[in-house]
Amino acid sequence: MTGSIGRWFRPSQTQYSTPLIEREARKAGYQTCVSYDVDSLDYTDPGPDAVVSTVLRLTRPGSIISLHFGHPGTVTALPAIVQGLAIRGLRPVTLTELLSP
Repeated sequence: MTGSIGRWFRPSQTQYSTPLIEREARKAGYQTCVSYDVDSLDYTDPGPDAVVSTVLRLTRPGSIISLHFGHPGTVTALPAIVQGLAIRGLRPVTLTELLSP
């Protein structure tokens, strides 16, 4: 859709890239594989309050949070997540900004 594969690759259904995943991602043109450190568990559909609680409890400066499309609790939880992070002096940023020196 964008005309390129993008800069970053995050493997599906695993938190960390294996050497095989990294090798295959490079073959496909991705230079960097990205992991996450906060699993919101939103894909289990625990409800928005549980998603908010999990994310706010586990997030630290520099965290990468795993959230999923297609789960209504995630959409509902997002404003409270952003607000809760802001109270702690944190804000969502792009991966490019997060990884920039």
